[in-house]
Amino acid sequence: MQANDLRKGTVILYQGELYVCLDFYRGSPGNKRAFVQASFKGLTNGRTFQNKFASDEEFERAALDPR
Repeated sequence: MQANDLRKGTVILYQGELYVCLDFYRGSPGNKRAFVQASFKGLTNGRTFQNKFASDEEFERAALDPR
């Protein structure tokens, strides 16, 4: 999945950890490349962080089973 496909509640595998997307913003500043700025919360450690990604950057979507 690409960074453009991020939505609130999407769970991804990023740097070997599971993170849920809390919020995202897509931007395209004039003649520069588009970007996606997203905030994530770790499912295992609870830490939150914000990061800016290129719009075509690839992520691995995590397959979780509901209980």
